[in-house]
Amino acid sequence: MKQITHIQHVVLFFLALAVLSCKGTIATTTDVLSSLNPDESLAEVFEIQLKATVNHNDEFRIYYTAKGTTEFSENQVIRVKIVGLSEEQTIIYKFPLGIYPSNLRFDFGLNSNQQTTGINAMIFIDGQQKKVIDGKNLLEYFSILYGTGKFDKNAKQLQRLNEQGLSPIIIAKKKLIKQIFHNQKDQTQNVNQS
Repeated sequence: MKQITHIQHVVLFFLALAVLSCKGTIATTTDVLSSLNPDESLAEVFEIQLKATVNHNDEFRIYYTAKGTTEFSENQVIRVKIVGLSEEQTIIYKFPLGIYPSNLRFDFGLNSNQQTTGINAMIFIDGQQKKVIDGKNLLEYFSILYGTGKFDKNAKQLQRLNEQGLSPIIIAKKKLIKQIFHNQKDQTQNVNQS
């Protein structure tokens, strides 16, 4: 009978560990994939797509309030870096899992060379539900913060007014909150219960 050497013990140990690790990973991945319900996973994600023409590299931000907060803050912001293009692009803001905003504020850029931003549409996606706002109707759903910009609805362009670098800022009106976020309270409760 041959004795197993110390080196063979070490090799067997790592071989066994590799087999067990692979087995566990495969089983875990299979369990996760089989337990996913696409309708449930989509219902937990809220996103906004902005169809816009942004000529210069920039950073756009959405500040939001959620249940229990009323003030916009740096703790509740989504930043998106943008590469300037002369044609329309889709800018996607994905909210943290389970977050359904109770109010929104869009800041349109830090780049003072960005004099205008074409806003063709905003699309609000909440699971399987979708609400599209045509750019020409922007002022029905948002107010422009005084002194930061003006909107030409025929050209669908938001223009910067402040030369000191303050970006055009729009804040959601109650009409938008009621139409888009009417079920926010129920969804937040469902997330908290699970």
